[in-house]
Amino acid sequence: MHFLPDKALNNPDASRAFLFVPKAALFDENGHEYAWVVDGHSTVRKRAVEAAVTNDDLARVESGLKAGESPWS
Repeated sequence: MHFLPDKALNNPDASRAFLFVPKAALFDENGHEYAWVVDGHSTVRKRAVEAAVTNDDLARVESGLKAGESPWS
C-alpha cells in the first residue's frame, strides 16, 4: 500500500481563514479597489482593499478588511 503525500501539509494557506465579501461591495476608483465600511459608530468610510475574484458573486479579501467589519453595498 502506498500513500501520496498530503499537499495541504506543504501549502501555507491550508490552515488560513479567508474573508469573502460580495463583489457588489467593492468598487474600482483610479485603478484601486475600495469598499465602503460601516464602523462601530455607524459611520461609513471608504477603505482601500486588495481582493481576488473567486466566483461570479464573491471576492476573497487579501487585505484592507477584517472579519467582523461590515462592507456596505
